[in-house]
Amino acid sequence: MTSLIKTGLVRKPFPLQRAILLLVFSFSLFQSCDRFAFFPERSTIEGIALDGISFEKLNGATLSLRPAPGGSATTTGDINVDEDGRFRFENVTTGVYTLNITLDGYEKMEAGNIEVDENSAFVAMLPVKTNLSLNTGGISGIVRDNNGNPVPNANVAVSAQDVSLTNGYFASAVTNEDGHFYIAAIPLDKTNEFRIRCAAHGFETKRITSQQILNNEMLVLQLELAQETQPQVLFYEGFENDQHVWQKTGFWRIQQNNAIYNKAYPKFVKLAPNDNSYGKIPDAFRGTRMAWYGQPSTGNYMGEQSPYDFGLTGGTSKQANHGEMISPLINLSATQSASVIFWSWFEIESMNPDGHGFDHMKLYVIREDSNSPVLVGMLNPYIIPILNDREAMPYTTGGFYQAPVWRYEEFDISDFTGSSVQLKFVFDTRDEKHNGFRGWFIDEIRVVEREGQYKQTPATLPLRQR
Repeated sequence: MTSLIKTGLVRKPFPLQRAILLLVFSFSLFQSCDRFAFFPERSTIEGIALDGISFEKLNGATLSLRPAPGGSATTTGDINVDEDGRFRFENVTTGVYTLNITLDGYEKMEAGNIEVDENSAFVAMLPVKTNLSLNTGGISGIVRDNNGNPVPNANVAVSAQDVSLTNGYFASAVTNEDGHFYIAAIPLDKTNEFRIRCAAHGFETKRITSQQILNNEMLVLQLELAQETQPQVLFYEGFENDQHVWQKTGFWRIQQNNAIYNKAYPKFVKLAPNDNSYGKIPDAFRGTRMAWYGQPSTGNYMGEQSPYDFGLTGGTSKQANHGEMISPLINLSATQSASVIFWSWFEIESMNPDGHGFDHMKLYVIREDSNSPVLVGMLNPYIIPILNDREAMPYTTGGFYQAPVWRYEEFDISDFTGSSVQLKFVFDTRDEKHNGFRGWFIDEIRVVEREGQYKQTPATLPLRQR
């Protein structure tokens, strides 16, 4: 029998075979390690730099990017804002970063905790001028769906964490086609703790609480929305037909999409710096019709103008005006929880737009067995704007001196279940001053079988006289 341990049957590997074995071993070792330690993924940070009040492009401002301490990020860089007010850091390793902006005459602003992954990050830098002595911050970021795709036309709104300080959401923005958004000049005099809400048609509403915004700081967010699980709809009004009869007084009307412009602009009122509408009223949020408190003949809610009105007063009426829009009966007898949801667009005065002041926008609920309306929601902010000489400047769903946007609103009405109710929307100028703005628009009203995220009971405030 031939032995299997003959020297001739056991061959030593040739040099080429050794090289192949070494390569296979090295590749296996690489696979078992964190590949990012060898070749970290790279991405992009892009953004825009604007004056936080006027939205003037801050071309030439210096931006400094640094890794956050203790993290895996490694990229550093300094660039200048281009002539379009934009900037872009390329080839950035994934991780967490801090970004600063400096420009003569402006407060130094910082954006911290910028998370960079395989998707690009968006940051808006929105400093204010040093001579304004304002205590403000801002938020910016990207909204995406569960698959990482940008969500356009999402509404991002900000409220004080203690909603009684601001009467809920007082400023908002709408995402562009890339899912980018930003909100500037958030006042920090009352609080620096906020809640943020993101709503988009077809998606679940996302809410984030207890977010701190510090003076001269941009909070950067990457928001992800899940597809909506639709609750049972108990009542719906999109104003596209005359299925429901609403009682309307004052300047309330159902308005078709039309090229109606505010005739008080530019002689008596101003548009926000980022408002490119030339004073045109909005199109409906969905479809072609919406409810409006205003007059098509003038494009505002001034009514008959005072013959003594002149200059940038905000528009002076001969007298105050008021109107109500009341729904048909809505049956809540078989449900234990309910919320009113609608989309709102408004442009009102900014002199005293708060709960003590003027141009009030309120929602009441009336039980079938009662003639006493109960206040369940008020859209006016509980803040006074931060600039002087603002008679002609608007307060809008976007915030003070911001372009108006369609904003999501939700109010809990679970206390009224077990009966039939009516909704009553009220607009009240309370006096004749600063009435030359475009007014209040409402669309896509739903009553759904779902308790609201929080019950907002507007405080009864002493009314200011002037």
